[in-house]
Amino acid sequence: MIEKIMAAADCFGQWYQKLLKSCFFLSAIAVILFQPSYFTQLPVLDKVYDVLQILAGLCIGICYLAEIVRKRRINPIVALVAVYYGILILSTLLNQGDMKGILLRSANFVIICMMLDLIAVYNPKGLISSLLIVLEAMVYLNLVTILIFPEGLYASDYFSAYWFLGYKNQMINVMLPAACFGMIRYHMETEGKLEKNWKAWIRAFILILTTVLSAVLVHSGASILITGAMLIFWLFQGCFVDKLFNFRNYLILNILLFFVIVIFRMQNLFAFLIEDILHKNLTLTGRTVIWDRTLELIGEKPILGHGVPFYEDRKLQYAIETKWINKAAGLHAHDRFLETLYRGGIVLLIHYLAILLTTNHYLMKFRKLKGAKIIAFTLFVYLTGMITEFYDFSPMFFGLMTLSCHCDRFESAGMKNAENETEGSI
Repeated sequence: MIEKIMAAADCFGQWYQKLLKSCFFLSAIAVILFQPSYFTQLPVLDKVYDVLQILAGLCIGICYLAEIVRKRRINPIVALVAVYYGILILSTLLNQGDMKGILLRSANFVIICMMLDLIAVYNPKGLISSLLIVLEAMVYLNLVTILIFPEGLYASDYFSAYWFLGYKNQMINVMLPAACFGMIRYHMETEGKLEKNWKAWIRAFILILTTVLSAVLVHSGASILITGAMLIFWLFQGCFVDKLFNFRNYLILNILLFFVIVIFRMQNLFAFLIEDILHKNLTLTGRTVIWDRTLELIGEKPILGHGVPFYEDRKLQYAIETKWINKAAGLHAHDRFLETLYRGGIVLLIHYLAILLTTNHYLMKFRKLKGAKIIAFTLFVYLTGMITEFYDFSPMFFGLMTLSCHCDRFESAGMKNAENETEGSI
């Protein structure tokens, strides 16, 4: 019986390996799984997306299961992410929260991690190129909507200004991975070559510059810092030596910033940046009040947390004397660590730290490789943004961690590409 299962898995494996080499298929899957926020506002298109995402999820899930049977391996980060959302679902169930919402979001995020892990093994270059095309197009379309509709493309019950990629603080979930993949693709195109590929360099530069411009136009403080940091990294990456600029040090710095700003409230140390550059007040636009209330709520259920409640229930929990009443600020803790504690308590926080430490293991292992340096810095600025923000729809947050296991494959794909071009010229 076991031999028949293995034979069937091998036969199926040969089929999906060929499928994963198709850039059209990879781009189509990316378009389906990374649904732009604006499309959720179009009822017919939203339903079509629901059906397509279910089909794509089943396809990827079956392929991934076959891969596990064939190779008897599973990416540890994918496994940890699956358990992470399992804990979150359990907590939501116990607290009678938004089960439909968390089930759909969990399935989407885990499937994306599976997809990235699977394709990175068989077609690393195609993965980066296909995802870049899709995310890049979304970034440029989003900028067009910002320019044409400066007051917003559509509105919601919480805010009046949303664009193609959603609310201003959430756009970073697409803009940041797009910039990351633009950088990685450039290095894959130039790896092993003597001359600089200016076409690929300019493409990445314009993309990153577009993310900065988008953040500035919508006045998103955290996004301006994040995209600005990516631009600096792109222009001066040669100065980022791996002994100092590595994920271990980034992670330590991020945790220190969490305690300095969120716990000990020493943001006055950054008064010049907050008040003069970002034009925010030292309460970080009411976030300090939200943090205080979140800490109170965490104290009520410290072990497994509150799960993911319905929006209206969450709003009532933050019904405090602040101008943020009836606004979306009360829908999350405005900090990743606090939101993790709120949703899943100490159990989920420990598991989240395990994911970060596993990611650190791989990024430190490959720290001399360019792909690892780019992913490490991207995750660092992502985590930094999450000190004062919580990005709800952030599939590529864990997705980038999943790709950290494959940094050597990106390097090898770049070298192989250079060798093929050399042979062709001979």
